[in-house]
Amino acid sequence: MPNYNTQGITSADPRNLGGSEGYGNPSASSSSGLMSNTSNATAKDDDKDEPGFFESIANLFSGAGADLPSDRKDDDGDSGVSFYDSPMFAPYDGGSDNDTAPQGGLPFETTAADRALYEALGVDVPEVYTGKMGEEEPEPNLDMDVLQDALQPEPITVEEIEVKAGDTLTAIAEEKGVPVQDVIDANPQIKNPDLIRPGEKVTVPDPRFEGVPKPRGVPDSPRLSDSTVTPTDTTAEDTPVEDTPVEDTPVEIPSAVERGTAPPAKDAGLMSRPLTAEERTALSDRGPSWQKSQGLPINKDGSFDKPTMEKSLEDSGLVGKESALLKGAVKTEVGTDGPRTEDPYSLSNLEDFTGTWRQRSIDAGLLDRNGNATPLANQLNSEGRLGDTIFDVQYAGRNGNGDIASGDGSTYKGRGLVQITGRANYQAVQDRLAETGLNIDLMANPELVNDERYALPATLAMMDILGVDSSSADTMSAKTLNNAINSGADRETAQERWENVLNAASPAERAELELRDEYAAQIEVGLTGRGVDGDIGTGTKARIDAWAASKGLTPPAVTEITKVSNRTGNSYQTYSPADKLKLAIFVNENS
Repeated sequence: MPNYNTQGITSADPRNLGGSEGYGNPSASSSSGLMSNTSNATAKDDDKDEPGFFESIANLFSGAGADLPSDRKDDDGDSGVSFYDSPMFAPYDGGSDNDTAPQGGLPFETTAADRALYEALGVDVPEVYTGKMGEEEPEPNLDMDVLQDALQPEPITVEEIEVKAGDTLTAIAEEKGVPVQDVIDANPQIKNPDLIRPGEKVTVPDPRFEGVPKPRGVPDSPRLSDSTVTPTDTTAEDTPVEDTPVEDTPVEIPSAVERGTAPPAKDAGLMSRPLTAEERTALSDRGPSWQKSQGLPINKDGSFDKPTMEKSLEDSGLVGKESALLKGAVKTEVGTDGPRTEDPYSLSNLEDFTGTWRQRSIDAGLLDRNGNATPLANQLNSEGRLGDTIFDVQYAGRNGNGDIASGDGSTYKGRGLVQITGRANYQAVQDRLAETGLNIDLMANPELVNDERYALPATLAMMDILGVDSSSADTMSAKTLNNAINSGADRETAQERWENVLNAASPAERAELELRDEYAAQIEVGLTGRGVDGDIGTGTKARIDAWAASKGLTPPAVTEITKVSNRTGNSYQTYSPADKLKLAIFVNENS
């Protein structure tokens, strides 16, 4: 029997099939490779009727459909000679001019079959070749699709990340240069991809193996926001809290794209390629506060906890005066109760209404002209429907609500940490959250504003909608904050809210914020009663001029402007917000 090409298939070769034992050659040495000289056939083997060991191997390949090339004219293509002498199993020498194959069976030498296997597995061939490229290598006679399907490799992971405050699966995927759906698929333990919590472990797949099939039997992972969130039960607290809508008319809200806070579109820009180090650094500070707050806690041991909430505010990026403004607003709206629903108004509350609320109740037939409850009101009260009816009456046609019959007033009454009120505001909050990947249906389930998972993001989104943010913190005052949170609140509530802001501020910030109290300035110059409304108009300016003259002071120069009343349609003279604040600070600095 002729000599076989034994180069490249030795005990040192990674393609060694584990020695000759068990392959029909019991005489082989335990230390020899499959093609060791101790296992070579003798000349007598050529005369045997049964094929030798290597012919058997060749026959097995031929029987499986392999086309075994031959370099001998008298060979039928089925012999071990043609099989092992074929270039398919010869180590690749890098195309050198020397026709002699490398000696010694180096471990890193590879054959066409090796490289076919690498390609089927989707891995890179080791960069070990040197010298000039020469002859074209023979194509292996293998069905890649069949081989890859049979292998079905497990997903290969390279990193496990601990979730930090403000992280999202989308942000993690962007930072690592991996499609977000691959991250979701690699973490079936995360039931809600929209919500991950600090301390959780997230497995990030190797981006080099994108598209490798996942193991058989592994179910598809949930997609971002595929499911509808089931609302949790909420119970109204006993302490009554008065609430009025934030605005009389809905405000057109700019989108996050217009304000520059929306994430990039899917498969566009940064998501279409791996991120650079500079981009990763930039992304770490990216995203509005309501995005960073997603998944951060406000409860401790199952109950609302103020220190926990304040730590989450800090982790969301709220610091300084902006943080103090929010803390003051939350303290005024819900105290220490945490997110809650506005309590229904009672029959006695109804009869205590004054001003606009009283007039609306009269117009709706709930009060007579003397302010007494009507038979209709008493009937609704006995049926347990008076509370919702009062909401429907008072909030009808405001903040995007429909008429009384629509029921929007009671459906979209005050909820959450800052008592979000009105259809338009619920819709605006829902849209803000959706822009950053948190998709919850507040229109169908408005009580989700009270859910501990969403209360903080919803609050921060609402504050942004109202214009209470980092950019306005340096100009916010007692009056402007009151207008933003609850424009119908009285002087006592407005001053209480501002005092809560001062108490939440640092000493240096407090000294600055104390000067921005328009109510205190009006009281200082002698206004009383309903004259103390926080609005520094021409009447207050006259009082300031007289007060300054008595002290030998010169008021700052301000310019009158003409405005038109939304309520009456009449024009009147007033000052710009900046001039109003300038006058208030002047008085408070010199009081």
